[in-house]
This record gives sequence, C-alpha cells and structure tokens, in this order.
Amino acid sequence: MATLFGLFARTNAVCRYGKTTKRKASVFYQDAKQRYEQRKVDPMRPLLSPEKLWLNVDEVNRRLKSYPPYYI
Repeated sequence: MATLFGLFARTNAVCRYGKTTKRKASVFYQDAKQRYEQRKVDPMRPLLSPEKLWLNVDEVNRRLKSYPPYYI
C-alpha cells in the first residue's frame, strides 16, 4: 500500500504533541471502524474498510520510529 511515508526523506523529523500520539491514533482508528460498520450497508454507496484506507496504529508507530521525533 502506498502511504505518505514514501514521500518523507529519512532525515525528516516528525512533530509529536506530547505523548498522546498513540492514544489519539487509536481513537481515530476505532472511530473509523465504527463509522464503517454503521454505513457499510448501502449497496449503492459501497465503502472501503478502514484496513484498506489507513495503516493500523501499530504500523504507523513502527514507521514513525524510523524518523527523529520532535516533541512540542
């Protein structure tokens, strides 16, 4: 799957706001899964599952570790 990580240079720094990145990513992913479950029933407007649209939280964190963090 192509992601934005493919566009980042290895020397880029990643800005993180405090230590809440993983928790906020988990909340976002759970919300996306809930919205998908609520709205996937319309055959006239088919949806892609969150797994096909976004990286899961563990994969995002694994990829973020390869960039130097910058905490604000």
